[in-house]
Amino acid sequence: MSERQRVDGKPIPANQIALVQAALGITPQQLRQKTRNDKRTISARELRALDLLIAGANYGQIAQVLNLKTRAGAIQLVQRALAKRAAEAAEVTVPEARALYLDRLDKLFTRWFPLALGSAKDNIPPDPMAAKLVLDMMTRYAKVTGIESPVKIEETVDVTIHDPDAQRERVLKSLQSFAKRGSGVIEGTAVETPTDNAA
Repeated sequence: MSERQRVDGKPIPANQIALVQAALGITPQQLRQKTRNDKRTISARELRALDLLIAGANYGQIAQVLNLKTRAGAIQLVQRALAKRAAEAAEVTVPEARALYLDRLDKLFTRWFPLALGSAKDNIPPDPMAAKLVLDMMTRYAKVTGIESPVKIEETVDVTIHDPDAQRERVLKSLQSFAKRGSGVIEGTAVETPTDNAA
């Protein structure tokens, strides 16, 4: 067994390397293709390295599958892919991110919803775990789309505050203006009147 196949202590048999490469659609030409052609776009090779890492492969296994000479090459490949992915994410707008999130949520929902319901025709009982997942997905969908957001209602209400002193002054001014228009003169002062609850 070569040194390269013993990286990380978990060798991948040669026949399995070919199977993984075939499953990922990796051709020998792609293995020879350079990955640094564009500093902003993730290359197919970088994307495959990232996919392998996400799938649970260690760096040694990634190096074997992608025909890299060393484990360090796999680490650099994944780091470049992650940096480019982060740069792409920084350029994504909120509506784009929301649409992507909802698409992913829709795929999950489509997969788990039938399991949550079960099938009487096929004698498959509803799956409680799938039902919980579906309800969680629906809650997330409602949050992202704003379905459960409180509805803002604007209403104008006229409120009159009863101030006895201000009311007396208004009545007095109105009587004085009436008197000026008419023939007589009305004079007066505001007088405190006892209220029912003052007794």
